[in-house]
Amino acid sequence: MEATFFKARRDDALRVASQEDLSIEPAGEPVRVESMAWLLRLSELLGLAGQGFGAPLRDTTCRSFPLWQLPSALIERLAELDDDALDALAEAWHDESQADADLYELGQLLVELREALQTRGDDEALYLLVEEKAL
Repeated sequence: MEATFFKARRDDALRVASQEDLSIEPAGEPVRVESMAWLLRLSELLGLAGQGFGAPLRDTTCRSFPLWQLPSALIERLAELDDDALDALAEAWHDESQADADLYELGQLLVELREALQTRGDDEALYLLVEEKAL
């Protein structure tokens, strides 16, 4: 799977069926992951154990890939982290990672997510598109 985070208004996000539909740059480079467990671990590391990783806005169909809206608690926690806290989070996330990304890439992704969250408009949220891609 390939996980791509992006910020958008809800109506615009629902029109995104694949990465090719993104009208703006994603909020970080896409990351190849083995399962959603990798993403759930981020939520746990942010102190949100048991709260999951948000709700799917759309399941897989023949025309599109699953789309998730990240919960506001996760967004708020990520947006408020300083550089040292992001580095520690990246290390912990990488240690248990099922992602095809090194520590630097995960750290950079978290920095880019934080920047996207800090610059989003009042009507924008953070979304996750999960695409099945051939190796």
